[in-house]
Amino acid sequence: ARGDDFKANVEVVSDAPDYATAGTLSPDSVSVALWIKGTVQLPPGLSSYPLLRGVKCLAAYYFDRRGDRLVWGFSTNLSCTTAEVSASIAPDQWQHVVGTLERSADMAQAQLRLYVNGVPADSLILKSGSFWQTGGHQYPLMMGRNRESAATEYTNSFGGYLDDVRIYEGILSAEQVAELHASYSN
Repeated sequence: ARGDDFKANVEVVSDAPDYATAGTLSPDSVSVALWIKGTVQLPPGLSSYPLLRGVKCLAAYYFDRRGDRLVWGFSTNLSCTTAEVSASIAPDQWQHVVGTLERSADMAQAQLRLYVNGVPADSLILKSGSFWQTGGHQYPLMMGRNRESAATEYTNSFGGYLDDVRIYEGILSAEQVAELHASYSN
């Protein structure tokens, strides 16, 4: 069983621009796995960010908790357009979630997938013709809080716990996600 001894509100900043570092936090295709337990009930219309890479509207991928839903999404361009998938999550219970973002080499197509406790929960295929490339920026990876822009303070803090956050360059398959979840249950 997971304990409540690891609280959110951790900020990790990449030590070099993405384009200069192999295996960085913003590859064109990425998988993010983490354990999450929300402890604060959010009023309708409010959200909180367990994990955000980038600055929303500027080359970001993120988990966003909205009420009883967990959203996995990314900024598709500089016009603050986002693509998202979501699933219900139980309050006050540890749950293993994995979000994947897969973009074609020419950035003409993208697919989002969300898994909860090793099971596919939602997916979306997008054909845009031009998706924002996340490489080349120096925005931080933030866990437990969000910075809306370079000019604003931190907002939308996550009320809860995170554990075993993993970021993979590339896509975890459904089988790999199920195996990862099962590895914690044994």
